Amino acid sequence: MHIEDALEQLQRIQNDPQALTVLTAKLSCDAVDPVLFPVLQAAAIPHWFDAALLAALLETDLATATCYYQQLITVPQVESFKARNAHNVHEATRLVLRKQLATDNKPRFDELSRRAADCLAGPEAHQRIEALYHRLTIDEPVEAAAALLKLYQEWDRAGRFEPLQALALALEELLASDWLKGVSLACALESVGRIRSGRLPLKDIESMAWAAIPLFMTANDVQGEADARQLLGNTLMARGDLAGTLQQYQTCKDIMLRLTRLDPNNTDRQRDLSVFHNCVGGVLKAQGKLVEALLEYQAHKDILLRLTRQDPANAVWQRELSVSHNNVGNVFQAQGKLAEALLEFQADKDIMLRLTRKDPDNTGWQRDLSISHNNLGRVLQAQGKLAEALLEFQAGKEIMLRLTRLDPDNTDWQQVLSASHANLGNVLQAQGKLAKALLEYQAYKNIMLRLTRLDPNNTMWQRDLSVSQNKLGNVLQAQGKLAEALPEYQAYKDIMLGLTRLDPDNTDWQRDLSVSHNCVGSVLKAQGKLAEALQEFQASKDIRLRLTRLDPYNTLWQRDLSFAHYGIANIFEQQGRLTEALIEHEADLVIAENLVQLDKTNAEWQQDLAASREALEALKQRMRQVKN
Repeated sequence: MHIEDALEQLQRIQNDPQALTVLTAKLSCDAVDPVLFPVLQAAAIPHWFDAALLAALLETDLATATCYYQQLITVPQVESFKARNAHNVHEATRLVLRKQLATDNKPRFDELSRRAADCLAGPEAHQRIEALYHRLTIDEPVEAAAALLKLYQEWDRAGRFEPLQALALALEELLASDWLKGVSLACALESVGRIRSGRLPLKDIESMAWAAIPLFMTANDVQGEADARQLLGNTLMARGDLAGTLQQYQTCKDIMLRLTRLDPNNTDRQRDLSVFHNCVGGVLKAQGKLVEALLEYQAHKDILLRLTRQDPANAVWQRELSVSHNNVGNVFQAQGKLAEALLEFQADKDIMLRLTRKDPDNTGWQRDLSISHNNLGRVLQAQGKLAEALLEFQAGKEIMLRLTRLDPDNTDWQQVLSASHANLGNVLQAQGKLAKALLEYQAYKNIMLRLTRLDPNNTMWQRDLSVSQNKLGNVLQAQGKLAEALPEYQAYKDIMLGLTRLDPDNTDWQRDLSVSHNCVGSVLKAQGKLAEALQEFQASKDIRLRLTRLDPYNTLWQRDLSFAHYGIANIFEQQGRLTEALIEHEADLVIAENLVQLDKTNAEWQQDLAASREALEALKQRMRQVKN
């Protein structure tokens, strides 16, 4: 191209960045060889190229392709791609050249993409991603979506973290460039949403799910619709919208019930139905409906027991079975059935130990094993077996430390690690090792501070942050540092006030709010501010009364209520209101006795009962002395 023509074109397109990029690339090629620009266009189709790939793209011999390759690497728009011992067209230029070719000569673009997909197809992760990348732009949407879903599920179930992140990166490029349509677009949105969960703000994941749902519905892909609704439900759950979450999960469950009735022998659909039972159960548990939640969790477990009996070697089903044991165990623990909970958690752990021994590189299974250790440890601690609980918590923490070193940006792993720190702190505090407990709780808080700064709208993380502040306050108060404990407790209370305003029906949050009132009251009491302390204790008691009316069989809430009676009784005693104190102590004792009757092996409840009896007897003795 003559210099005058080039200058004229540059002047004409100076306000069109894409046209300017294409012309600049053409001028760079012309400076080397006037026939080189079509070669650069072909090289821009894949993410990288070498002489062999150029030969396949151009359908020429290797010697000619090598000559082209040596010329291309001198062009400013081409750079080294060390990971593949090759080169690539600079990303900004590559994307523009691909778009320009697809617009101006779609048949050539499709043919080059097909050649790239064929040439780069192979067993390695990067080859499979690259081949899929090209197929998504040229295959029919249904075929492309099926290929994407197959690859995503394979790596997700195998816990292949790094390939999944690389897949998401390729999909994000296609989404940003508006390459995808129909069900392939829906599948890409859902896949990216799942892979990037915890890395992107909740609002972004939610937008992807909302965009995917109507695309699946238009394609009459009910399975895809259910999966996208589940993703949406997950984000709504993280935002604290339990009503919206339940609506989405229930819709998913209804879809799978219809599908399984049409084809009862389809084991994949049976497995998916079990998953949605589990999802619904999680919302019901958060709403404090333990009996209803247990029914859903048990349905999840029953399906997985049937499936695993049919095929004991199916690792995906075995992992799901472990999850069902975990969830059933959580309800049993909330109901105070520690022996039953221990059996479920041990079954969960046994499955995950078998799976992780078979495939130690499956990061998803390693994460689940860590949770198994934590759950088992919590029951052992409740039974007073602190040394055994400490071993479980330490094992869980060590797993998560290894995983978070692999990828410090994985927020899900960071959150599970924070729980390990919290659990260790609980045991250390129970053992009287306050300085060590404080270190664990501070690590817990530091993680949650980082996560909540990343996404302030994630209500689960906000709740965890508030709990970490509560834990710190507990140790500081035990160390006699009341002035330092009070701000931690107040921060805990402030977060829970905000969350319960968002969703007053979330019973977990209501329970936390009651605990925060109690904690603030305990410091005020220790500071001699009895009237202010009584207000906090009464606010705590009022919440706990409402909760226990909702579910009288929730032993955690019953125990909380007994603490509320006990705390108010102590205030009344200090104020000389002995008759009112007696009423509160007697109410506390009744609850403590009822709990021990339910489970005589629960060491914590036995200690509570002994303390209640001792306090009541001391008060009666005092009242006799006053009377005399």
